[in-house]
Amino acid sequence: MLDKVRKTIEEHSLVQPDEKLLIAVSGGPDSVALLRIFELLRVEYNLDVTVAHLNHGIRGEDADREEEFVRSVAEKMKVGFISKRINLAQREKGRSLEDAARQERYRFLYSAAEGCGASRIATGHHRDDQVETFFINLFRGAGLDGLKGMAPIRDNVLIRPLLKVSRFEIIEFLQNEGLSWMTDKSNDDQTFLRNSIRNWLVPELTRRYNPGISQNVAHTAEIIRLEDDYMNGIVQELLSSWGVNPAPPQSLIIPLDEFSLQHRAIQARIVKFLLEAMTPFHNGIGSRHIGSVLALCHKNDSAYRTLDLPAGILAEKLAGKLIIRKSADASDRGISRKEIVSFEIKVEVPATISVPGTDRKIILELVERFDPGDIKTHPEAACIDYDRINGQLVVRNWKHGDRMDFLGMTGTKRLKKYFIDRKIPSCVRGTIPLLADSQSVIWIPPNRISRRVRITENTKNVLKIELV
Repeated sequence: MLDKVRKTIEEHSLVQPDEKLLIAVSGGPDSVALLRIFELLRVEYNLDVTVAHLNHGIRGEDADREEEFVRSVAEKMKVGFISKRINLAQREKGRSLEDAARQERYRFLYSAAEGCGASRIATGHHRDDQVETFFINLFRGAGLDGLKGMAPIRDNVLIRPLLKVSRFEIIEFLQNEGLSWMTDKSNDDQTFLRNSIRNWLVPELTRRYNPGISQNVAHTAEIIRLEDDYMNGIVQELLSSWGVNPAPPQSLIIPLDEFSLQHRAIQARIVKFLLEAMTPFHNGIGSRHIGSVLALCHKNDSAYRTLDLPAGILAEKLAGKLIIRKSADASDRGISRKEIVSFEIKVEVPATISVPGTDRKIILELVERFDPGDIKTHPEAACIDYDRINGQLVVRNWKHGDRMDFLGMTGTKRLKKYFIDRKIPSCVRGTIPLLADSQSVIWIPPNRISRRVRITENTKNVLKIELV
């Protein structure tokens, strides 16, 4: 296994001699094996190694024992140790715990690397993690960007030296080295999709269809990653030739005559790239948004057309050009105050509500359970606790004085201040459909909800709301 890891390091230039390296160690077998490997390679590369451990605070005494175990391992190996404790369970209610933990972990690792002067961060992701990620994204309907899996190096900082080795090889390596590790009991919880794929799907596919399924899927992900990188390169070259620079994103102008000559797949990638460049976290853009922009581009007429998109993005077709920009004033959408229609529509679930003055609809339906993955693939959807609704549900305009206790914030906030912070023009605010009960507004599209109606472990009835 050491030879495999050394080959991966050399093939992708993951580590340079005399480098300072931060190693993420949870205490599980993968990270302990990673630390041992770099202990063996430390002299060969003359590395300065520091261990980093994040205690998420979600498994009580077990998490504390893991932290102490990693600290003792670092002391035995005579390397630096950095740790941090957070209370993820308290701070992340209503969100996917797995996703929140991943975000906090990377935030901690990059901060720790900067603090200790490390130029690279090593994580213990291995081949089986790659396979699980492939299936997770496949089930969510991802494109090549999701199916390509993890790269050996990201941002020229984060490295994954174990991507070519399996979980079985890691356990065998640890046993041969006489090393112990900690076991995370949450890995047996089948309510997590990744655990279900790991503990049931992959073993079943291996037994029934192909003993080499994991190796083959990992190989497929690698092929996809190379082809995805190639297509992204084509997109960058085209945008550069058109003089389009999405950083910082302002008005992005695409010549439709040249755009229309490209393959449909390249067109979709260009649109996705530009729309995501306009969003705060480069996400929230779904396939239907991309399809709507492509349909706008392919309208065979010279009429001026516009399309409203998430995050206040406006797409315009004008004089042979596609213009993608942020809405800034009333002229962006051609709406004047006197044209705004006041509305208040009573809702009886399930329901499909046509939003007055638009061609959009709001769909409300009870679902069996809250699925964060489903919400990710439907960026204009949200789920709330149906039993926490007070009185009559209505879809209505914004009213002066409206407030909401936004999930993720303390206290309440005036919607007027929320609109101002998001740079939504005053002439547009009255066109936004809101879901409210007799107490307050509880949902603002695309996905802001009231803390009062958030999903909790006690939720029995989940109401899904989606703007389509």
